[in-house]
Amino acid sequence: MIDLHHRPKKVRDWRDHWDDTRIYETAWMHDNQRSGGQNRFQVPTSRAVDNPRAALPLDPYVLGVWLGDGTSVRPDLTIGKQDLFIVEEVQRRGYPLHRLPSAEITWSLGDGTGRVLNALRTLGVLGAKRVPEQYLSASTEQRLALLRGVMDTDGTINENGHVSIDLCNRDLAEGVRRLAESLGFKATFRTEPATLNGRAVGTRYRMALASVDTNPFLLPRKANRWTGPKGQASRATQRTIVSIEKVGTGPTRCIQVADDSHLFLLEGLIA
Repeated sequence: MIDLHHRPKKVRDWRDHWDDTRIYETAWMHDNQRSGGQNRFQVPTSRAVDNPRAALPLDPYVLGVWLGDGTSVRPDLTIGKQDLFIVEEVQRRGYPLHRLPSAEITWSLGDGTGRVLNALRTLGVLGAKRVPEQYLSASTEQRLALLRGVMDTDGTINENGHVSIDLCNRDLAEGVRRLAESLGFKATFRTEPATLNGRAVGTRYRMALASVDTNPFLLPRKANRWTGPKGQASRATQRTIVSIEKVGTGPTRCIQVADDSHLFLLEGLIA
């Protein structure tokens, strides 16, 4: 536990400072949650989960591009003229693209064999975009390629280097969040109404992503803006505990794993 009163100064990456954390009883933490108007306790984020390379039916970057800018029921992509790098990257990965005559910026992933369409069917994402479980458990390199495909198409980075993505599909948004967190990103997630001409038409899932060491983009016009967090960069490597509530008493059992630290990851990759 990172304690506001005892943390070292000038830390850029809290993941390198587990030795500076402390263990407290939760009852004591409940009574000392805030100090000087600030939440007192934080925990370091996890680093990227290191899994073996997986045999995947579709290149992860290509799947990411389709999840971001693909037609949900067909292997077609809508890529703007300013982003033809994405077209070239997809083709470099062995997937020919053909411009559709009906729209200058729409491209078909069909190569005459139906392999992309069949892969999307096998993954169960046609008409139901989401991040398949087998991709979430793939290697770090494969997961990063998938995230970059999504972020190259749907993600944004402003002039200050703030990275974000807005999605209107809850399943896809939750999958992208899990994907980013599995790569060591701190993901800040919130929902808000999606509007069209001033009228609510659904829900928008807005996510900010922060990392001190991993560029979430491959597309040059976005990737070249990324410099990592500025200012208090250490915030990208810690999670703040915002509330500790009493829930009564009852039998409990503590567990630990055989690692020297005895730490393990819970849902959301929280140690």
